[in-house]
Amino acid sequence: MMVTIFFLGARHSRRSPSAPPGPWSRLRSSFQPIPWCWLMLVCGIATPSWSSVCGAESPANAANAAKFASPYAAISFLNDVEPVLTRYGCNSGGCHGKQAGQNGFRLSLRGFAPDWDHQWLARESRGRRLNPASPELSLLLRKAVGELPHGGGQRFDRGSDAYRLLSTWIAAGAPGPKTADPTLERLETDVSATTLAIGQAVPVRVWAVYSDGQRRDVTWLVRFDSQDAGALDVSADGVARAIRPGETVLRAAFQGQVAIVAFTVPQAAETQPEWYAARWNAVDGPVFDKLQALRIEPSPLCDDATFLRRVSLDLIGRIPRADE
Repeated sequence: MMVTIFFLGARHSRRSPSAPPGPWSRLRSSFQPIPWCWLMLVCGIATPSWSSVCGAESPANAANAAKFASPYAAISFLNDVEPVLTRYGCNSGGCHGKQAGQNGFRLSLRGFAPDWDHQWLARESRGRRLNPASPELSLLLRKAVGELPHGGGQRFDRGSDAYRLLSTWIAAGAPGPKTADPTLERLETDVSATTLAIGQAVPVRVWAVYSDGQRRDVTWLVRFDSQDAGALDVSADGVARAIRPGETVLRAAFQGQVAIVAFTVPQAAETQPEWYAARWNAVDGPVFDKLQALRIEPSPLCDDATFLRRVSLDLIGRIPRADE
């Protein structure tokens, strides 16, 4: 460390020998030069070495790196941090994603403006929300795990994938979005359509395919929804469970991309192949195939009056009048 020392005075004054000593001269003469050996000794004791300041050989720095080691080789704000904020609802319209934010902190809705989000997270309010020296003390993490009061409640636990990812990102200096970051192209699932019995469950895995060819399992970051929650229940980690007979789809959403998985839950009744053998027109083919997959017995042929009543109900929502 470089130390600059200013000598405020010396033993001898430059005043004229005949001139009486003034107050400033007496003040200057009170300061004595300090020997360089003493200066070097004091600076060597009181000043830490350059390597310890920069952390090049600091045991504490090595311990900190080991403490926050994680399976994430390089954290991307765009492709790693933003998905975590979206998955746990931090940037939703009911939380910090609304226009006015929440309790002085705001984020772009669903992460549509990552540059703004990084500025608000890492720079706003003098960077008080992140603590790279001690990531576990960051407000962002302490509120998310419930250690500090948070209007949104606890979002995840210590030791979770979300906590490890965010703490690693903070320990790395909280890097922002980069122009070289790959972009998400599509989502892929391990199943596209499947048949379940009532009560049966199956996990659904989702992969994200990026512009650089990278394929990553993002199941834990995906938001899952069931089109018909009464027929198919889906957990936050993507386990779908059949509740009642019917057909519905599961929707997996991640960073603006959506993947669909169709589920068929047939009835428990026994069926006869001859029920679906007679097909009178082109429409009967796909209709009977669907009825057979759901194990629904087709209705028998009907007379013209019954057919007109059914058509009227389907098209205009009422039965035909007598004169019709």
